[in-house]
Amino acid sequence: MAEPVTIQNLQKTFPGGVRALDKVSLEIQAGELFFLLGPSGCGKTTLLRSIAGFVIPDAGSIHVGSRDISRLPAHKRDTGMVFQSYALWPHLTIRQNVAFGLEMRGLTKHAIAKATLEALERVQMQEKADAKPNELSGGQQQRVALARALVIEPQCLLLDEPLSNLDAKLRLDMRQEIRRICKSAGITAIYVTHDQKEALSIADRMAVLAQGRVQQVGTPREVYRQPATAFVAGFIGEANFVEGTVTQRRDACLEIETPAGILLAECDQPFAAGTHVTLSIRPEAVHKVEDASSDHPNRLPATCRQVVYLGESAQYLVEIKGIFWKRHDWNPDDIDRVGETEWLWIAPRDVVVLQAPP
Repeated sequence: MAEPVTIQNLQKTFPGGVRALDKVSLEIQAGELFFLLGPSGCGKTTLLRSIAGFVIPDAGSIHVGSRDISRLPAHKRDTGMVFQSYALWPHLTIRQNVAFGLEMRGLTKHAIAKATLEALERVQMQEKADAKPNELSGGQQQRVALARALVIEPQCLLLDEPLSNLDAKLRLDMRQEIRRICKSAGITAIYVTHDQKEALSIADRMAVLAQGRVQQVGTPREVYRQPATAFVAGFIGEANFVEGTVTQRRDACLEIETPAGILLAECDQPFAAGTHVTLSIRPEAVHKVEDASSDHPNRLPATCRQVVYLGESAQYLVEIKGIFWKRHDWNPDDIDRVGETEWLWIAPRDVVVLQAPP
């Protein structure tokens, strides 16, 4: 049965004073596919290794279900680990690799054979049971690593950047496959990655970390559409940032004066007039329009400075009163020309108001 994972005030400082975890607290639901996301050095791998038992925290607690596993050795935590390097034994067959954990638990030969075959069937690798790891592709090795972690029926599955060694096309194929496998196993899974699109495409929820601290927790849509900080907005996808000052409230919107012009932003936070704020606007929220009427809010004149054709879309670098923004267009058949003047529009709901840094 899947178990929730509760992390409370976890702290870890390495020699030299490097604080990898700074009072990290998370509630991960039973059966959830939960992502830990952030740049290199943010603490996500240290957090995963703390759950696995490879790193012992200085303070705080880790519970899987009702069990406090904070100080237990790794082999007593009932967690399964999928490593970035797969960590398959090259001299053993696939069947033997998967069966190894069961043999260490002293199961009968019949029980081991049955469970091993079921695990290989779950990842669709039963036909390769007698092959050696060097006979498999990277994606196949990753499936075997998943089977080996799942066969012991752990309470929690831990995945450390499992797709980073695969080529781009295979990574895309394996994303949904990993989600399918985790959901079919009915297991709580915690997945570390620095790949934002990987997290957005398959996570139930995610935590974004920076400098050992949790910046935001939410569903992929919540974190992308409603980032809590400028760091989250810039790390998860792309964003245009502009500083501004709140001038007044208009019903559900704030009116904000910026160097690019007056912008309206839907916002329910109590920012008072005169408050300095940072606005975050996604490139795909910047639309080219024909109507330049000044009666409509959030219309800005811009000059196209650069065009990048991406096949399914085009990315533009536009200049608005000396400020450079990115704009994505999902209809690249009508490519704008460099130097053209155009009118842009942003819906007030797509203008995210963030607290400006002190």
